[in-house]
Formats: sequence, C-alpha cells, structure tokens
Amino acid sequence: MSDRANWLAGHNDATAWVVWAVAAAVLAGLAVARPGANTVANNYRLAALAWVQGRDMYTPGADGWLYPPQAAVLFVPFALLPEGLGEGAWRVAIVMVYAWAVWRVSRVAVGGAASDGGGGGGGVGDGGGGGGAPGRISVFFPATLLALPAGLGAMHNGQSNVPVGAMMALAAAEAALGRHWLSAAWGGLGTAVKPLGVVVSVVLGLVGVVRGVGGEGGEGVGEGGSQRRSRVVAAWVVAGVVVAGFPLVSHTSVAYAWGQTLAGLAKLGEVAAYDGRRFADIEGALETLGVVGPEASLTWLRAVALAGMVALCVAAVAQLGQRWGTLVTGAAVCACVVVFNPRSEGNSYVIVGLWPSVIGGVALLVWRRAWLGWGLIGVAVCLAGAHLVQPGGKDYTVKPLVSLAMVCVLAWLVAGGRRRLEALRKGGAMYTAQALERQPDASAARGGLS
Repeated sequence: MSDRANWLAGHNDATAWVVWAVAAAVLAGLAVARPGANTVANNYRLAALAWVQGRDMYTPGADGWLYPPQAAVLFVPFALLPEGLGEGAWRVAIVMVYAWAVWRVSRVAVGGAASDGGGGGGGVGDGGGGGGAPGRISVFFPATLLALPAGLGAMHNGQSNVPVGAMMALAAAEAALGRHWLSAAWGGLGTAVKPLGVVVSVVLGLVGVVRGVGGEGGEGVGEGGSQRRSRVVAAWVVAGVVVAGFPLVSHTSVAYAWGQTLAGLAKLGEVAAYDGRRFADIEGALETLGVVGPEASLTWLRAVALAGMVALCVAAVAQLGQRWGTLVTGAAVCACVVVFNPRSEGNSYVIVGLWPSVIGGVALLVWRRAWLGWGLIGVAVCLAGAHLVQPGGKDYTVKPLVSLAMVCVLAWLVAGGRRRLEALRKGGAMYTAQALERQPDASAARGGLS
C-alpha cells in the first residue's frame, strides 16, 4: 500500500486540474455536437427564456420546471446563447465549480489533518502549496479520480445537482476556516441554484450560533462568543435576504416576479406529493428491499433523521473542533439531504460523492489508516458505479445505504472526539516522519549508483 499511496500523494495538483479540464472539454464537446440529447438543462433553458419574455415558467404536475425563479435567472446567460453553445458552456461551468469544490475541501481537510488551527501542521494548509513538494501531501489528485466518476452521469446530463453539491461543500469548507461571510455567500448561491442548498445553509448557521465558532485561527481567537455569533447571524441573514429578494430586482415587472415566486413555491408542494414513482431515497431503498410497501409514509423517519443530523453536526464541532467538526457537518448534511429527500435520483448522489473521496484520501494518505481510507473509497466507488450492475441501470438501494454507512463512520469519528482525531493525526505524523528519515538514505543510494 505504501508505494501506491506515495504515488497518489506525489502528483501535483496541476495533474488533477488537467483531468478536470479534459473532462469538461469532452462533456462540452458532446453537448455542442448533440444539443438537446442526454440533458435536463433544456428545462432550465426554457424556464430562463420564459423569465426573460415574461411568460409563466410552470406547468401543472410534478414535471417540467421544478425550482423557484432564482435558478432560472442564474441560467439566463446560458439560455441567451445558441442552444449547443449554451449547453456546452453550462457543462464547463458546472464541472469546474465542482472541481474547485474538490480542490478546496481537499486543502482544508489536509490542512486540518494534523492540527485544527489555521495552519497546515505537516500537511497542506489553507495557504500551502500543491502536492508533490517534499514533506507535503495533497489528496486533490486521488480525490479527483474518485469524485469525477461519481459525478460523471450528472455532469453529462447537465444537472443542477452538480453545482449545488459543489456550493454546499464550499460553504462548509469556508465555515471550517471561520469565513462565515464567504460561507454564507456559497450557501446562498447554492440555495438559489436548487432549494436543497438551504439545508446546509440553515445547519451551518445553526451550528455557528450554537457553538459560536470563530475566526480562521481557531475557536476563541480574537473576539468573544457573542460577537462571533452576531457575525454568523448577520452573514446568513444577509444571504437569505439577498436570495429571497433576488428575483424581485431581476425583472422589469415586480408583479410578474412575485407571481412566479409564489408559483414556484406551489410547485415545490406538488413535487413533494407522492406520485407513485420510485426514487433512490431511503423510501425507495426500503421498498426495494421489501421492508415497506409502495405507499408507506416515512415522514416520521425523515423527521427523526433531520433531528439526528442536526444533533450530530452540533456534536461534531463540539467534539472535533472548528475545522474538522465543520467538515463532518458538511459531509453529514450532504449525505442526509440526498438520502432523505423524497425526489432523489441516482445522479443526485453527486452531492455526496465529493466527501468520501476527500476524507478517504485523507485517511489513506495522511492518517495512514488503511481500513478507514479503503472503506470510504469503497463508498465513493459504489456511488460511481452501483447503477452499472443493477437491472435496467437503476439503483435504489446501494447508493442510499453506502451514504448512510459514511454517516455512521462520521458518527464514529465524532463519538471518539478529539482523542480519536489526535490518535489519527499522530499515527499519520509518525509514518510521515519515518518516511522522511528514509529519504536521505534513498537519495544517497541513488547518488552512489549514478
């Protein structure tokens, strides 16, 4: 395992960026060559054009344009291009923002893998360099090899799950560094793209208020708890007001914008109603396994899961500290919001796929815990390919269950608290120190042979 791990960690971040750029170019090329094929972005385009022309965006039923007007307004620049170019540009945008999220979360996670302060502590800190430098480790390249396949289907279809998953992750990464205004901006933008983003916004805001997590240097640095809470509240309130009011100032007719906002809220109610179809959420998994019937109401289970998720997130920051506690919060929210959303599809799990890819890379390459790293990597692999071995290419069980398995791993980490986290860090630091001690001997040996 050591040689393979060192090979993965030794790749510079630029290699990963090349992989993402190639993927974006290929997907964009396919979209330009065959506009309207294998895409859901056509719904976004029609809604954006309806907004520009002042027509009704919504049709009766649980299909068609499903989101509030904010998402249509954001898609207007792509809708105004010729269809093929607009589809291609949209693919480039969503793939690269997802790549940015994988890179950002990787840097924040590795920077906190050795210490919970603002610096890197033996890894790549927030301001550190990319992989490949002596004594530094980057998980961006291995995380790319896992996260890209897990999200490829959604990226090919141009689904908004890709950018909303990226923005939820970016909101968590910035909150982990105490950058609450930037975190609120990402959370607000994600909510505008798709309403699911509001969950991470509310939970991060709530955790910030309850725990009073502070600035970039760690907890309890520079200002009192009440001042920190005030900053968190201000950031998220401003983000909420901007997102809510965005459509009203984006159209020449306030009456039209307000009417479409109300219609969008009504549409969400229609979408949430049971329509007889099976989805890749917890209900679909239990129904496929024969645990519940096709018309079972699991509202109570979703409510319990929501309460448990919030409790886990608050405990995570209390037990693990600001940086890793907030990253665990982001991972848990992204997993639960997909598993317990009654309209989740297989491609919705792109929202989850980033997290086991990054945390698995940290466990394997930084903490050097093979069982933990390979276990989370297994989750990422299942998210990427479970549907390929299912009848008709539809997976209703594996992706929800492995996502919940990841949440259980996160709960195990939280239950062990700082002591468990420190044990993981020390084990990784000891391995790294031993490896660095062997480097001079290896260099000398190579010099003697040359």
